[in-house]
Amino acid sequence: MVTHEYAEEFSWLSQHTQPGDWFLQTAWLNSYFPLRLRSPIFLDSLRPREETRPEYVDLAVRQLARQPVELILWSAWQAEPDPACCTGEDHLDAFRTYLLRHYTRIHVFSNGDEIWQLSVSAARKSDRDPGAQPVGRSHRDSSP
Repeated sequence: MVTHEYAEEFSWLSQHTQPGDWFLQTAWLNSYFPLRLRSPIFLDSLRPREETRPEYVDLAVRQLARQPVELILWSAWQAEPDPACCTGEDHLDAFRTYLLRHYTRIHVFSNGDEIWQLSVSAARKSDRDPGAQPVGRSHRDSSP
């Protein structure tokens, strides 16, 4: 059962993805199974504190670079995806930097979660990388 809080996200995602698409949800793995999406990284979620060690974040960034996804669902509780926001034991800096360099925020849900889309220049770079997998379908509607 989908709660009202996530119904908006499921509706949007079902309109912008297809079963089998590569997709990254950075927290709460509730979209992969019902929408039959695939994650390119080994982590269940990216947590801003000690739960996600720096070496795990670095590996996740390398995995995402090897298998780019068109869409990333960034959770509001992970703080603004801005490296300047976090101090101390927050290890997501490398991921936030990668997100800001290679993706563009295209939609914000009413619960504060955000959709980020692979930028055209990043998609072109992955097309030139012989080790990269295809990004997938083109985005049908980039309007928020």
